[in-house]
Amino acid sequence: MISTVKHSLLVTTLLICLWLPSHADTAAPTPPASASPAGADVHAKDAKSDTTQQHRTLPLRIDMVPEKDRCKLPLPIGLSWAYFTSSEQFLFHDVSLALNGQPLPPQMVTLHSVYAVQTSNTLRADAWILPFLDLHAFAGSFDGKAKNIQASAAIPLPLPLQIPFNGNVHGIGATLAGSKGPIFFSYDWTLGWANVNVIDNTVRTITQGPRVGMMFNEKHNRVDLFVGAFNEQVLGHEEGNFALQGMGQLHFNVSAVPAQEWNYLVGAHGELLDKNVTYV
Repeated sequence: MISTVKHSLLVTTLLICLWLPSHADTAAPTPPASASPAGADVHAKDAKSDTTQQHRTLPLRIDMVPEKDRCKLPLPIGLSWAYFTSSEQFLFHDVSLALNGQPLPPQMVTLHSVYAVQTSNTLRADAWILPFLDLHAFAGSFDGKAKNIQASAAIPLPLPLQIPFNGNVHGIGATLAGSKGPIFFSYDWTLGWANVNVIDNTVRTITQGPRVGMMFNEKHNRVDLFVGAFNEQVLGHEEGNFALQGMGQLHFNVSAVPAQEWNYLVGAHGELLDKNVTYV
């Protein structure tokens, strides 16, 4: 009855990316600047950076990227936390209802739509397998409320003003990405499984969509602004129960689809680079 993986507006994101050092710790130490000719410390840092790039385990096929651009690659191993909020209308199809175990014919009562508002906290781990391909897995929790339930009924039906819900979600996904100068672009695909307290079965969803934005760099600090769109498919039916005041339990079995096939996405994130850790 309620989709649980769609996020319409990115409010804030905290990203902590951990670099996989591989053999970097065994690299030859850099001589102190005081023992080197003028400018030698800069060259030593460049050499160390080159050594680091050569010993990185990921991404594979790093030879596809010109050497001068390899320092711009994302850190290969990442862990991120995100807080999202969303609001969206869902339409119901293939509706089957029963009141206290007794089936209700469609001409007597049927459900049309619901408006869902929710927030979620998600933890995501990812790895850049190739310079342009990122694979990730995620897990999190959410809560919200379903309101403005629209129905047609031949009898008085005391529908609740809102139905609170909560649950957890997990899934996998992949991102294709690239850049040209300060412009970056990506395409994201995820498959998610959500368990909701008011729905008996696990809800499966597929989300996908493009994103384009601009990178702003100032020394080691970076801020990205982006816009995009996404599409969601809810797979299968959603089945559960909710109470009707003075009448008992209404059992539903419905297929829910977003009222809008595509939605917009707006967001931003920043980075502060300190050694091998990125804070966003």
